[in-house]
Order: sequence, then C-alpha cells, then structure tokens
Amino acid sequence: AAVERGARLEIDGTNGAQCEMQLMAKDGVYLHEMPRKVDSAAFFSGARADIAVRCSCGAGAEKCAAMIRSNGKHVRAVVATETATMTEAYSGDLVELLITRTGRMDADLPRVRVKRPCYLADLRGATVDKSNEHDLNVQPGMLWDGQAQEGFNFQHSPRTPPMAELPVGEVHEWHVHEQTRHPMHLHINHYQLQTMGGDDDNGDNYYEPGDWHDTFLERIGTITVRLQTDRFVGNMVVH
Repeated sequence: AAVERGARLEIDGTNGAQCEMQLMAKDGVYLHEMPRKVDSAAFFSGARADIAVRCSCGAGAEKCAAMIRSNGKHVRAVVATETATMTEAYSGDLVELLITRTGRMDADLPRVRVKRPCYLADLRGATVDKSNEHDLNVQPGMLWDGQAQEGFNFQHSPRTPPMAELPVGEVHEWHVHEQTRHPMHLHINHYQLQTMGGDDDNGDNYYEPGDWHDTFLERIGTITVRLQTDRFVGNMVVH
C-alpha cells in the first residue's frame, strides 16, 4: 500500500485450495480477544496487520495454489486534488501461495485475551469529561473543533503553537471527520475505535469497536475514537 493507492487483501483458492485468515493484531496492538476470522484485510499508507493464514487442498489433491489479491471495490476510489491526498483502489494479483498436502491439518488457534498495559485499557465503558471531547476534521487542512490550523508543515519551528493541549492521565474522545479521504495517523498514543458512522460496505468484520489503531482510513463516515494520555508529556503529532 502507498499514499496514492490502498489495497484490500483477500485470498482466492484454485484447484480446490481453501484458505482462511485469522486476524491477531492491527498497528502493533493485539485484539482484545484473538484471533478473529476475517475475509479481507485493509492496507493503506501506514497501516499494519498481523494475520495467521491456514490453507488446505481439496480431496485427492497433493498440491494446489491460492492467490493473495487486492479487491479494489472495497477501497475508496477518488482522484487526488491540490488540497488532499486521496487513496485510489488497486485491483489485481499480488502473491501466489503454493500449498502441499502434509497429511494433517493444524488445529484451530485457541481464543485468548492478553494482559495489557494501562495505556491500552479498554475505554469503551469509560466516563469522558466534556472538556475532553473534541471534533477533528482531517480534510481539507486540519480543523480542531471547527478552527483551522494555519502554518503546520514539515518545516515548522518548535515555536509554532500547538493545535491543542491535552491533559495528561485522562481519557479523551475525538469525533474524526473526513478520514475517508486521507489516513488519520496519530503519533505516541494509539486510539480505540468506539463507533463507526455511515455504511461499512466491506462486508466483513475487519473493523470492530474496541480495536486499536494509530492509522485509519475507511469510507464509513465519521468515526469516534478514544485515547488515554497516560504518562507521556511532550509533543504529539497528528496528521
């Protein structure tokens, strides 16, 4: 995946091959309960995923093949403009898997929950102070609670005023708009999906409330996320 082009990966079997994908983690954070069986996985600039794959051949076949391909119909297809970097769809084959029968099938992965550090505690039931609720509009430009942020670029000096100041050790809730046209990437802290507005037309459960991300792009309208600032004090970048 790249800035200009995203991918929605699926596995198609040939010669009787049957494959399944089990999602373990996204953007470096394990799911609250894993694995999760998914039919496809979303990749765009900055996105990562840990996925276990299991394949088998049909009855009587000693060898078979499967193709990892991108189904472009699941990726937002728009054209870049002067004010926004947008993601086009990629459709096509990527990697062929050659499968050889071994005479046994690996057992299903056990469902597990991992112990988490405090900064990745489940925030879905947390109480958020109204002063910590904000609107973030990713495109065009960057709007924080409806206010445009001027002068932010890769050459800004340390004296550039921050877009906002977040109290440390508290839970924050952001309503993120227009992340359908440009990935919303947050440095330092991951954020947890709470609600996903609009229609998720991808037809699977790759995204679910409770998942953690530091990068997100999907054509499902406004999303609500929560994050905990925990102990870190200093500059944090969002773009």
